[in-house]
Amino acid sequence: MSDGSDESIAELGHAIASRRIVREGRKVRWMYREEPAAEYDSGWRFFCDEEDAGEEGAFGMFPVATVAEADPTIVPFLLRDPPCAFERDDDDLPLAEVTDGSADDED
Repeated sequence: MSDGSDESIAELGHAIASRRIVREGRKVRWMYREEPAAEYDSGWRFFCDEEDAGEEGAFGMFPVATVAEADPTIVPFLLRDPPCAFERDDDDLPLAEVTDGSADDED
């Protein structure tokens, strides 16, 4: 996060993220940004593809900067406006924008 956007990322607020990303250092495999649900919410959601959504405690609310420290490859995308989505099929691949409208299909 040394590209000069440190302050902006710190000001984003919080995101829902897999605890495996933050606590185990797993790579983000799928991330999307929707309109924030609350004042402190950035709208970002981060997944590593290895969590069980039904598992209690699989996800938590973390500062976006904390998620970015765990996986710095997400930093170039964090200031994008919602809706947007990015994914990768393998930890060694770069994140790519999903353009099929998945991030805004809730309507």
